[in-house]
Amino acid sequence: MPQLEYVPELFAHYWGVPLTQPSEIYFTWDELCKSAITVGRRNWNDVLQHGKCSVLEILWRLAMLRANLVEDHIGNLQPSNAFTVLDRSEKGAVSFFLGMCFTKLLVEKLFGVPWLLHLDVYRASLNPHLAFNTRPDFVGLDAHQQWIVVESKGRSWSLPNDTMEKAKLQTRSLRNINGQLPALKVAIGSHFSANGIMAKVWDPEEYDENAEDIEIDTERLVRAYYRPLVEYVRLLPSFPLLEGQVQNNRQDVELSGLDAKIAIDGDILVWYDSNNHFWDSIIATNVAVEDSVLSEVAAFKRDSVPELEAPGIIDLLLYEEPLEMEILPFDLDRQEKIKNLVEKQRSSDICQAIDGVKVELGESWSTEYMRRQPQDRKS
Repeated sequence: MPQLEYVPELFAHYWGVPLTQPSEIYFTWDELCKSAITVGRRNWNDVLQHGKCSVLEILWRLAMLRANLVEDHIGNLQPSNAFTVLDRSEKGAVSFFLGMCFTKLLVEKLFGVPWLLHLDVYRASLNPHLAFNTRPDFVGLDAHQQWIVVESKGRSWSLPNDTMEKAKLQTRSLRNINGQLPALKVAIGSHFSANGIMAKVWDPEEYDENAEDIEIDTERLVRAYYRPLVEYVRLLPSFPLLEGQVQNNRQDVELSGLDAKIAIDGDILVWYDSNNHFWDSIIATNVAVEDSVLSEVAAFKRDSVPELEAPGIIDLLLYEEPLEMEILPFDLDRQEKIKNLVEKQRSSDICQAIDGVKVELGESWSTEYMRRQPQDRKS
């Protein structure tokens, strides 16, 4: 099974071992392909207005993984021979894309955030003064509408700390989203090393004094997340015209030539075609609040540091070093709960996640074949 080693920094102790010590996540190729397909593009409108280009975009994303990655004998992902012969600029473009894929994989596997969308999708709708030069790449949402701010960096062979410092600064340029502090701001960088793909995950809690507040329509964000997938299935002859034609409450479509299939829950398709704003009632019906890592983290911060809500008080998150605070018994219980939820989330299958999107791969994506160079794999 593929694995990704990552080094966390600046996370508080209550996150537990997976985010306070060098750790790893294990995942399937199905999960990585899902991350590649669903990570929010800078501007899908430019693609979708050209019809079948949306099909090509999704196929291209999976082809990039297939052509540039090889799984070694212990599950580390190494650059393929096809990657190593690329010129410098081509390697940079591939690494940038892989960085987004692994960012999406990490935020979903560690924090339970499936809806991750590039902030540029909202650029036109934000006030001009919000188009700051140091804005982060992504905003994300979990099933309980807890916000996350993410900056993603992807490099070919090294990821110096000054690159991560820049990413950290970019996450600090946002303060409130829809009137609330994000539950998490995180900078994630990935790069190839002698041991395969590695990642750094930084949690820069503080924000700048001039950080901006933004308003985002959650319904619009989620609709933008699903739009390329819905547009893809609609371009295929098998797309059902009527709600009742969705088989087994989901729509399956083949990814031509890639031995892969996308499946979307029928409820999502019905919601997408409606004018009703009820996505959260579909998504979160069977999810308990206690299953949300970010909900517990946000509650812990709110209850442990009530001064954050007081006007005129310097936010404690401005400090580089965490302040000593009295830990109450309920805080200890919540800290233990957060640690357990992180462990549970880290071992979850994101192809069974609450967003209702699955990727199912055929035999040619098995470990046997993905340990071969691309030209030697089963087609």
